[in-house]
Amino acid sequence: MILNIANMYNRELQSIDTQEKAYLLGLFYADGNVGINQTQCRIELKLEDKELIFHLQKLFPFFYIHYDRGTKIELGNYQKTLKEDLVFNGCLPRKSFENEENIHMPDINKDLIRHFIRGYFDGDGGCTLSYSNNKTQKRVYIYSASIQFLREIKIGLRDNNIMSELSIVNNVGKLTIFSSSYTCFYRYLYDDSIIFMNRKKNKFDQILSTNFFMQKDSIPCKFCDSNDTVCDGYDYYKVKKQRYLCKTCKRHFTAPLSSNIQSGGDELLES
Repeated sequence: MILNIANMYNRELQSIDTQEKAYLLGLFYADGNVGINQTQCRIELKLEDKELIFHLQKLFPFFYIHYDRGTKIELGNYQKTLKEDLVFNGCLPRKSFENEENIHMPDINKDLIRHFIRGYFDGDGGCTLSYSNNKTQKRVYIYSASIQFLREIKIGLRDNNIMSELSIVNNVGKLTIFSSSYTCFYRYLYDDSIIFMNRKKNKFDQILSTNFFMQKDSIPCKFCDSNDTVCDGYDYYKVKKQRYLCKTCKRHFTAPLSSNIQSGGDELLES
């Protein structure tokens, strides 16, 4: 179902000269589809990100909005000139296949590069929290089929004091941000930004500010029924139990993990 009728495209993206245009170009690099033998140019996101799609359509009214099977939402346009301008700015057809090594950072004003990277991160970046061997594992990363493209991002981030490591798994590149650079990378992405995916920003907020386990409410001691209990630092994650100390009777006991704490073990973000 097409929800909006697009206005005519008047070469608005021929020149990438605003943060909104740079962000949109980055999102096209990541989640966009530029047809090979057709003029269709579209971005497809999860339905939960429809707020961003509507925001983009308001900024760029030459796009239509289409719901796909009730689980996806699409921003698209069929005009040949839009495809020409996207290709001119480096967003090529089949960028994850035969053109993967022809993908490079766009030739735009260096002040707009961080907005381009934010758009790309919202498409092919992510954050995860996991728990292993009594330690919280946090990850912030960017994926691409183009290793050279990630190398270029890595250099750009390094020039802004953001350190990262490039790895290759199953021929797909992964740029992992060092934990010591999380705050710097967050500021690089979001300071003075006026367009971003709320879901991913909120989850990056969690990476920076939320402990892996958060105690919701104290639970009664199994021995003396006191509510003055605390996690004592040891858990039984695989069996979903947590060890507690009662400050009143000074005894330890275990309780189901779900009874008083919120687990962060599931992946927070992966698109």
